Amino acid sequence: MRHRTLALVVALIVAMAAGVSAQDEEIVLDDEDFEVIEDVEAEQEEELDSGEESLGPRRWLGRLHPPLVHFGVAWAVLAFPFALARIRWPALGRADLAVVALSVAAAGAAVLTGWLHAPDVLSRPDIEPLVELHEWTAFTSLGLLASALVLRLVMQKKDSRLVRVLYLVLLALVTGFILYVGHLGGQITFGEGFLGF
Repeated sequence: MRHRTLALVVALIVAMAAGVSAQDEEIVLDDEDFEVIEDVEAEQEEELDSGEESLGPRRWLGRLHPPLVHFGVAWAVLAFPFALARIRWPALGRADLAVVALSVAAAGAAVLTGWLHAPDVLSRPDIEPLVELHEWTAFTSLGLLASALVLRLVMQKKDSRLVRVLYLVLLALVTGFILYVGHLGGQITFGEGFLGF
């Protein structure tokens, strides 16, 4: 059974790597794509040079959002396949519980650092509605993940068909929300239409 578990994990990693490499296309960027980013960076450098605002704890922690958010996304996207795999291979035991718990922790860190990073991003013109939508869908995703964790803990004590179905539905919703939140984050970072469609 352990060989099957290892094979499943390796298959998931290979599938994810294949998806990433399939997306490697040549992207042509114009100078105007970087104008807003350069303007914001110039404003932030002026603030630091003028001594108006130093890099305090809020800004420092907020800058951890981009690297931390990827852990939350990765764990949250893995939660649903692990829950499905547990149905097929009960020997996986509590592997899905560990993945969901790590998802909640990583998503919590991503939401906190994103909330701290938002004031720096809001200095860009006309970005506030997009940032608010990104924030609220991220809060919703975290709430759904936490609810899934509670249901998974309930399954430890008393496993019923209804709880299993709700658990899977929540994780499927989380997967959709996480992908949407990531898309919104991409729009905040790279601008609308960054995927080219």
